[in-house]
Amino acid sequence: MLLIAAGTGVERALFIYSSLSADGVIVSLRFYQPSTSKACWPIFRFTAKNGRSFTVTSNIAQSPSPWQRGDPVRVLYQQDHPENAHFDSFAQLWEPQAVAGIVGGVFSCTPAFIFLRRRRSKA
Repeated sequence: MLLIAAGTGVERALFIYSSLSADGVIVSLRFYQPSTSKACWPIFRFTAKNGRSFTVTSNIAQSPSPWQRGDPVRVLYQQDHPENAHFDSFAQLWEPQAVAGIVGGVFSCTPAFIFLRRRRSKA
């Protein structure tokens, strides 16, 4: 998990470094199928520097939804692949890496803690 977090973190950092920014707007919210869930994926539209308009569904859902239709958002995108745009926010850019890093850290520390405890009890 730590390797996944590190690898995707480097990939995301390179994306941010080489991306262009644009202003966008939330055009719709796609809610998770079970109606009891309040998690939703925002669908946003932005205009790239070349004048073309793109509509993109975010790959990160949040619950409860902090967005409403018509909300302005800052968008980061690659000039060659504007269809892979992301919101310019910590949660939208770094949440998967943060979760993988925390879980990986816990999974990595647990065996080390057990090893040190056994070693201390033998001494």
